[in-house]
Amino acid sequence: MKSHKESGFTFVEVAVVLVILGMIANLLVPYVQDARSGADAARVMNDLNTLRLAGFDYYATTQSFPSTSELGQSPAELASYLPPDFEFEYNGIYYNWLTTTWQGTTVAGPVVVAPPHVIDRCDTMQAHHRVVGPSYLWLLYEL
Repeated sequence: MKSHKESGFTFVEVAVVLVILGMIANLLVPYVQDARSGADAARVMNDLNTLRLAGFDYYATTQSFPSTSELGQSPAELASYLPPDFEFEYNGIYYNWLTTTWQGTTVAGPVVVAPPHVIDRCDTMQAHHRVVGPSYLWLLYEL
């Protein structure tokens, strides 16, 4: 009598492989998320610097700061000072320019509203003053 040997994997073998793959994925997910939030923070810091430079260029030309803009919208005065593809709103992150009087001095600067994990990574941005909340950062400059 011939013995019939089945080919293929048993349920236990497949289950063990799936468990191992799940454990590896579980280990990698935090690193992928960390890299993504790091990339978002790098873009935010670059965008804030672009806005800051545009605001100072505008000030050098007009001797006044641009007017305050709505969240996610560019002040009309900055349009010619910003790159043509600059986005004031993308991927749940919003920018605007805010000019006001604070302690008797006119202050102005870029504002970003973003998820807390992105704001936390923007702590290296330099300014005369910083107003920071869980999901926003305002870099204030006075001249």
